[in-house]
Amino acid sequence: MSFFSSDERCYSIRVDDFLTVYHSIATKAIVGCKIKGVKHLIASEGCDFGIISIAHTKIQLGVLFLLGAMKTSHPFAEKAYRDAAKKLSTAASEPLDLGPAMQPGAELCPA
Repeated sequence: MSFFSSDERCYSIRVDDFLTVYHSIATKAIVGCKIKGVKHLIASEGCDFGIISIAHTKIQLGVLFLLGAMKTSHPFAEKAYRDAAKKLSTAASEPLDLGPAMQPGAELCPA
């Protein structure tokens, strides 16, 4: 899942297996991100803590940053998740659509 708050030219920095952050070439500010393995993040972390309900197909971007930060094993990655969340979560005021894999009945949170 990708999200950009700007269409500026940018470069990417891979944080960990889940998060890539995009920075503006001109200002170095965070302008976007790509979160891989969204379904895995939700199934492995969101279900365990009761954060995610599979009855919904939309999610706030900040929840994905939280789940990724909980899952990462890289020591510097938590700060990258916090920085991305501070910059991008407010830009994504509407919940993001998770798509067909997250439709009600999808096997994410086994009983």
